[in-house]
Parts: sequence; C-alpha cells; structure tokens
Amino acid sequence: MKKIGLFAFLFFMLLVFHFFAKVAFQNVTVAKLILSDGIPLIKIAMNETGNFTMLSYVDLIKNRFASEDIFIELPEDSVELIPEEVKQEDIVKEMEEEDNHTKSVTMDWSRVLKNETKYAVNAEDLVNKKLSFSLTKFDVNVLIYHTHTTESYTQSKDYKYVASGDFRTLELNANMSRVGAYLAELLEAKGIKTYHDKTVYDSPSYNLSYSKAGKAITALKKKYPKASVVLDVHRDAIGTAEEIYRPIVNIDGRDVAQILLVVGTNQGGLTHNNWRENLKFALKLQKVANEEYPGFCRYVDLRKERFNQHVAPGAVIVEMGATGNTMEEALAAAELFANVLEKVMK
Repeated sequence: MKKIGLFAFLFFMLLVFHFFAKVAFQNVTVAKLILSDGIPLIKIAMNETGNFTMLSYVDLIKNRFASEDIFIELPEDSVELIPEEVKQEDIVKEMEEEDNHTKSVTMDWSRVLKNETKYAVNAEDLVNKKLSFSLTKFDVNVLIYHTHTTESYTQSKDYKYVASGDFRTLELNANMSRVGAYLAELLEAKGIKTYHDKTVYDSPSYNLSYSKAGKAITALKKKYPKASVVLDVHRDAIGTAEEIYRPIVNIDGRDVAQILLVVGTNQGGLTHNNWRENLKFALKLQKVANEEYPGFCRYVDLRKERFNQHVAPGAVIVEMGATGNTMEEALAAAELFANVLEKVMK
C-alpha cells in the first residue's frame, strides 16, 4: 500500500514538473526566474476575506496574465528606487532649519545624467535628437499613475493625514494621487488630454506594487493607444540617518520642491526595446526644466530595472520632491513640470 502511495506521489510530481517546465519555457520571464532564483513549489497567499490559501507556482504561472488577484514578483519590486542616503557633495546649498530632523537643501542640478547601467550613453547627442512621438488632437496623450500611491510628504497645516507608514497615507488627498490629480488638471487646462489613474498599487502589498501597476498600465495603454507619455509620479526619500532632506529651489520668490527623473532599461533582463527613447524624452524634460527654472530638475537617473516603462516611448518616473517637502511644495513643482512638459511636447 505504501509503495502504491509513493508511486502515485512520484507520478503526480512528475506531471507537475512536466507542466511547470512546459509553461515556464514558453514564458521567457518565468524561465529566467527559475534559472536565476529557483522557485519553491508552494506559496501561501491571503485572499480578500483574510483566509489563507495554498497556491502552487504552477497555479501562479497559469494565472499570471489572466488573474486580477495573483501576481508574480518582478525584479524591480524588490529594488529600492532611490538610495536613501546622498553624499554631502550632492548638496550645493544648505538653509537654516528650525526642525533639527529636517534639513532644507538645494541638490546639485549641474549633473545631467547619473548612469547606473552598463550601457554607454551620449546624453548630449540624445537630447538633440527629435522625439519619435508628438501630441495628437482629440486623443488622450498623457497617462498619469502611481506605483507607490501611498507615498506622501511632511505634514503641514493644510495637509495633515492619518499615516499608514513613514511618510505614507491611504488618504488620496494627501498622497501621490493628490499630486497626480493636480498635474492632470493643469495639463487638461493646457489642452493636453490626460487620464489620471488613482488606483492604490502599493497597499496592502508594497512588494508587488510594480507587478500590479504594470498589468494595469498595460491595460490602460490598450484603452488609450495614442497616449505616448506615461508618467509614474512618486516622491523621493533622501537624507542621512540623522536628517531628512527637503530639496527645494526658490523660483520667483516661492519655494518649490526639486524633481528627479528616473529612466529604466533592459539590463535587468526584462524586454524593453525603447528605453533610449524614454531617456531622450527625460533628457529633454530636464534640459527645458533647468533652462526655464534653474535648479528645478536634478539629474536623470538611468537604472538597470525596467519600471514598466516599456509601455510607451515617453514613459518616465517623476520624483516630485522628497519626504522632507510639504504637499504645497510638491504641488508647486507640479505647476512648473506641467509648463515644462507642454513646451517639450509642443
């Protein structure tokens, strides 16, 4: 009896392995996951009712592109977007600050590109080349979304919130959704048709935010195929172990949060053939930003991760300020960025 049971178990495992291998090697991404990390047979997942379900990775693979609820973690899901510490030499100006834990600074904006990849890039050559896309009348041209929707800022008199974590909140009027909504409103007023996705992708699972956002933005791109500009709006987190940085620049007598642009590549192993077009777009945004508002835009950060930017030639991450900034300063940055985007696109 025991031999029959053992034989049945081995036969079942053989079938699972056969199916698993067949599906995996039909999917290059999954195959890479198998080869690089190895995948355990069973994963525990919590459903919406709070009950735990045992899921095999065969089930996860089968449902990767068909299910709204099951996602396999992508490489960028486990990568910190921006280093939490910055070197002293990256600061070009420090201001007096009453709060001992927050330091108001102007970050270096003379640097054009921070290349964290293996690829050789000629930024000067790229920025002078023509974009492969332009605005189209009567169509949605810009998609705005937030992979890390719950990111927020230092609370101020007019923007207080119930925190869901450090500088995070589920309140849409006090997190990145507020910034995205305002940016969309500004672009619409300029005649640039824009769709703003307010979905929260980083709660309850922060680690699966890029996977979930990627599936959603792919669907939105199919719904709005003429949308060539896709903005993933975040806020940065910079400082030291002792201090939180508030990156600002004074424009026309007003403190405005400095912005940072992040562009992904295919070095991480995910398909991304148009990353150079994304980079070209980001470099043009940075150039115009600092011509119009000196000090407004820090460098363009070129990374090995894809960050779902394969969906459009004008896809870029926009870091609107950092944790030390207030919502008011981030909204002021959105105003300037809308002007910059309009000039680059027209």
